[in-house]
Amino acid sequence: MLRKIHRALQDPGTTRRVLLIVIAGDRGLCGVYNRLVFNTASRRIEDLTQLGMEVELCCVGRLTERYFRKKYPHLLIVNAFLLGGSKGIPDLSLKLAEESLIDFVSDEVDRVELVYTRFQSMLASKPSIRTLLPLTPLGFEWDEDEIFQLVPSDHGFDVERKHCNPDE
Repeated sequence: MLRKIHRALQDPGTTRRVLLIVIAGDRGLCGVYNRLVFNTASRRIEDLTQLGMEVELCCVGRLTERYFRKKYPHLLIVNAFLLGGSKGIPDLSLKLAEESLIDFVSDEVDRVELVYTRFQSMLASKPSIRTLLPLTPLGFEWDEDEIFQLVPSDHGFDVERKHCNPDE
């Protein structure tokens, strides 16, 4: 197994098949939020397809699966997960990690990408695409990454935002 996991650290070589994990909302008033994610994922699917790559989808959220089954009936949806549930997000995160790693180390896919929204403020989020596998030599840090920390203040706690520098 260690030899197979080592593959995640190697030069990706030729990419033939990409697993795209798409996460969007399921609860009310998330239409604009979902539209941003769906449009970003659709553009990525079309870009990868034009490059001659096969795309497989893993949909997180009932609305996500419904949208992509209707828009791309020819694409393979390898997994669909509901948001929430009795065990919540930690259980879902573990399942996503396990399933995508198994697909990657067994050569089912050559690359795993995540389409999600990155928090900017209480009123804004930005659709983003991140490559999860193969791992980059520098790690998981990107120029746009931020770390949020609770810091003591005169009136309790404040949130301090720090931008990551992947070169450090």
